[in-house]
Amino acid sequence: ISPEFSPKINLARIVQQILGKMPSEITAPEVGAVLAFLGSRMMILDVVGTVEADRVANVINWAAQEHGITGAIIDNLTVLRLNGRGSGDNDATSDLMARLVEVARISNTHIWLVAHQRKPAQGEKPNRYAVRGASQITDLADNVILVERFELKERKLQELDLDDRQEWVTAPDT
Repeated sequence: ISPEFSPKINLARIVQQILGKMPSEITAPEVGAVLAFLGSRMMILDVVGTVEADRVANVINWAAQEHGITGAIIDNLTVLRLNGRGSGDNDATSDLMARLVEVARISNTHIWLVAHQRKPAQGEKPNRYAVRGASQITDLADNVILVERFELKERKLQELDLDDRQEWVTAPDT
């Protein structure tokens, strides 16, 4: 569930990520192979823009009951309309997390909610308290995974000459 982009763009990005290639390098047979692999393994909610949190919960319940889905990814918190309020409303965010936990338990699915980090202070390492929104986002989640850009690598690759860059080229991006 990624209302930031159309289903067509979402699917194109998923194909690109599975293949690990730039779009210009992807061939039609490779696209066909990825789509065959995905087959009935994936559903995309056809919505662009904000979407009501209750609709998301209902779609997850329906997909679990009717199609046997075992997981749902919601990308991201900011595109959800929470009972008529925005994602910046802490009470609404708390209600959403409680609802998603309930849906996950009832439908026996895993739900991954992408939530962005607030702007960190200089040198601040990411932690669960840096997740933008109500503290219930991380309090009610079973697991929290934080991903951070490796900005030092980016700087080093810009600063160093070709010989000194090798160790940084193979370093992780995040």
